[in-house]
Amino acid sequence: MNIIKTGILGLAAVICAMTVKEQKPQFAALVSLAAGILISYNAVFRLKTISQLFENLTEYTAIRSSWFLILMKIVGISYVSEFSSGICKDAGYHAIAGQIEVFGKVAILTVSTPVILALFQTVSEFLA
Repeated sequence: MNIIKTGILGLAAVICAMTVKEQKPQFAALVSLAAGILISYNAVFRLKTISQLFENLTEYTAIRSSWFLILMKIVGISYVSEFSSGICKDAGYHAIAGQIEVFGKVAILTVSTPVILALFQTVSEFLA
């Protein structure tokens, strides 16, 4: 049921932004931003449920909990960079949107470095 509310909110925001864009284009970007913030706020509560699931998984498996924290950081970085990039594209600033996307990818690579190092270490132990 929550996805229906989110879809309706998104469609209402698009219709409102399209209507406002003809007369005041700067307000269309603000409508888009407000709708995005509301939808993202709703998604944060879903991430809390997933975080609790990861905590339960660490109790039953030998996987370190720090890896799940890294995974949550990667998801957060990707959401924030995608959201920010989309807002910039809607406002017509495609160059800035591209830079945000590049920074998001670099940030994900930086955060995931411990996992990549552990993977290489495991492979090297397996091959040795």
